[in-house]
Amino acid sequence: MTMERHGGNIHQYEREMLDFSANIHPDGMPWPVHQAAQKALKEAVHYPDPQCVKLKEAISHKHGVKPEQIICG
Repeated sequence: MTMERHGGNIHQYEREMLDFSANIHPDGMPWPVHQAAQKALKEAVHYPDPQCVKLKEAISHKHGVKPEQIICG
């Protein structure tokens, strides 16, 4: 058996294994994350708002500050 430099190749083993070499959820992608990714794909043809208007409004509302006081980076 050769020593791998980095994990992730669990397919080389005959039995099922948990891979701790990467930040991967052992039960797969949670359903809410899957749904959010599917929804985001529909909007992936457009560049995001460079001024982050909706994001700044949401942060402003949540934290009680003016949108002009928020810088997104």
